[in-house]
Amino acid sequence: MTQSDVQLYPKISSIYNKILQLAIAIVLIVVLMNLILESHGRQSSLIEEHQTRVGDNYIEQAALTTLALLENGKKAQISEHVAQLSVPAFVNTVTLYDETGQTIHQSGERLSMNTLYGINEHTDDRSQELQSFVLELRGDKLYGYLRMTLDKGYWQNDLQTANTNTQELMRIMLIMAGCAGFFLTRGLSRFSRQGYRVATKKAA
Repeated sequence: MTQSDVQLYPKISSIYNKILQLAIAIVLIVVLMNLILESHGRQSSLIEEHQTRVGDNYIEQAALTTLALLENGKKAQISEHVAQLSVPAFVNTVTLYDETGQTIHQSGERLSMNTLYGINEHTDDRSQELQSFVLELRGDKLYGYLRMTLDKGYWQNDLQTANTNTQELMRIMLIMAGCAGFFLTRGLSRFSRQGYRVATKKAA
């Protein structure tokens, strides 16, 4: 090995080390970004599942009361009851069907399933903002069906906004952590080089 090869070897080795460190840093950044995105998607799915559970519980309670009125033959109170079910702000439409599927009473927005999914002409698909729940009213026999269409945004908007803000904060913190690591590395490497030079002078 010549003297020039000996002088070049540390420089080439240092370049390889820097490339390796840069590659590792890039891989770590990509992994962290993927974890953040997966976390955002997982939280969004949990929010939607929570919405569905709340809707199921609400229509189950409403169906029990409606079934009791039908079983007791209190038809005069059914219309008022259906109207009361649509009073909450998150309820868009309440529809009561008989056992053959014919509409008996409806309150809230006059929204059919065809209109909800944009099947009718000149209508837009609104299934992204509204969610329908259908439950049969069955006691000793089948009395009919209760359908409730709920506004997804009533529960989801605030939670989804909070989820998005949290993910954005995590990305900002990741960038700040990367910048802090860069400046720390630069600062510490300067101290290291200065200490090495001083030690070399003393040895000479």
